[in-house]
Amino acid sequence: IILDILMQDMDCSVLLQIIHKLSRAPILVLTKQLKIQDRIKILNLGADDCLVWPADADELIVRMEACMKRSIERLDIKPVHHKKLELFIDPGRRTVEIKCREIVLTKREFDILYLLAGNPGVVFSKEQIYAAIWDGKFVKDDSNIMSHIGRLRKKIGPEAGKYIQTVWGIGYRFAEEDGEDDLNV
Repeated sequence: IILDILMQDMDCSVLLQIIHKLSRAPILVLTKQLKIQDRIKILNLGADDCLVWPADADELIVRMEACMKRSIERLDIKPVHHKKLELFIDPGRRTVEIKCREIVLTKREFDILYLLAGNPGVVFSKEQIYAAIWDGKFVKDDSNIMSHIGRLRKKIGPEAGKYIQTVWGIGYRFAEEDGEDDLNV
């Protein structure tokens, strides 16, 4: 989330606190020249970074990618169990079982599934997936993510489309345990 702290008609410190409480998304705040104490306050309210605007476009992109990477790294590394799908992911052993059947995945497929299934309901953009999985060591190509998701769905089986959901124009998410209808699949 990129937030302009000098929006009119709103107390952005309150908005920042609300966003921080409701979302795990990284927040980069853009601001005009503020005193260091004001920037520290912004960071203490939950922003992941604060950038004085106008800024160089390349710096903005690098800071956004760094925020996304740190955000992904903060996620807990623990086994994932999705009861409805009977899915168990063990990151320590890097194994995946569905209905007591082991599924053999490539490194990237495993990492994508673990990222999505470990954060059900959270929509990850393709850029966030790249930042988390490829660690900036790959040329970004939308078809690359789509092909990994396609192979992953095929390996999981016919029910995969219910769980690995495409959110059109944004990215992908794993269905929440409550079995919400997947309108964006």
